[in-house]
Amino acid sequence: MSGFIPGHRFVRGALLVFRPDEVLRVQGWPGLAGARRDAAGTRWWPCVPWLRLVRPYRPAPPTPQLALPIGAAAVPEADARARAYAAFRATVPAGVARAVEPFLGEQWHLLRLARDAPDLVDVLGTTPVLGFALAVADRLVDAPPDLAEVRQLLRRPQTVLADRLGLPATAAARRVLAKVDPACVDPARVDELRAALARPGVLARLGHLDRVHAGVIGLVADEALLARVHASLLAEVAARPEERLRPRTAERLARILSMAAALDHRLPGRPFRSVAELGALHDALAERWIASTDPSSPERFGPPPVPGIEGIAPIEDELALREEGRRQHHCVGSYADAVRRGAVYVYRVTRPERATLSIARGPDGTWRRSELTGDFNREVGAATVAAVDAWLSGWAA
Repeated sequence: MSGFIPGHRFVRGALLVFRPDEVLRVQGWPGLAGARRDAAGTRWWPCVPWLRLVRPYRPAPPTPQLALPIGAAAVPEADARARAYAAFRATVPAGVARAVEPFLGEQWHLLRLARDAPDLVDVLGTTPVLGFALAVADRLVDAPPDLAEVRQLLRRPQTVLADRLGLPATAAARRVLAKVDPACVDPARVDELRAALARPGVLARLGHLDRVHAGVIGLVADEALLARVHASLLAEVAARPEERLRPRTAERLARILSMAAALDHRLPGRPFRSVAELGALHDALAERWIASTDPSSPERFGPPPVPGIEGIAPIEDELALREEGRRQHHCVGSYADAVRRGAVYVYRVTRPERATLSIARGPDGTWRRSELTGDFNREVGAATVAAVDAWLSGWAA
């Protein structure tokens, strides 16, 4: 059976995304109909596109061939992909496109609701996460509003909309919700934030921050973690761009609590005040934990989400993961549980320099570079970063 050649095209008002085993067709505005067809079939089946449909007009230029020294060929289809998405965006009214663009996930639901209830654009412009929650209300509340009620809610104060979605119906809560970075949100994260805001004291702690993203939500969503977080640490995490899409500090603190319990290590009685303090303790505990325990599971991890190439090899079991941490003198050996959960995947980089790479799935389902470090957590060179990003770009939707 022959499959499709992967690629992106915009033909007769529709975005076409070809994968080896299927093609996805997304009709532009105002039709907004999604369908897919198997390589072996002739029938189109309705589907909900998972893609980030509305992207910036000026994507990053393709990586020069000279920056790909580890065998990752430049993606010849990159320009065609950018043109196809730009053509799809051109079908969308400019105001709607600007409102939807910052979101990485669930754009399909946002676009369709903006088409059917145009007042959504105003909410997305002032309190993005509230408009997002309304677009995915069927996954947040037991009895989601129908279209008639949605249109009514969008004409009422945002506190009324928040209350309908199970969020605090106060002006203070709306101000906090307005700080949430739309790039980080997905239904699960909105649900975590909603549960956190229902607990005493969380709203006040968030009220002092300039922004709220994945890193902040990861800390406040877990009561046990938040109890060990000083205000200075929470503010530092909020200011860290690397925590925008992935709650790295929350994950690290959770590993600290788990390893401390396993090692019977007594943690400080006071909250942690800085990322550096957490990092030092984490690395010390990870070294002890790896030395004192056997792998909890000899089985291989699941298949890597992005196939390796020469110079970038997936690490596919816990023994190899621990060996990578030992050889590189860092704590990646403690990431096994995160890999098993599907939160991250780790790769061994051998060219143009030795490094360890972890990738994490974003709200749009795309796997992105999360951490890329040399031995002893040193920073790697620009050529290595460029080569890894070029390799990943070939697997972006």
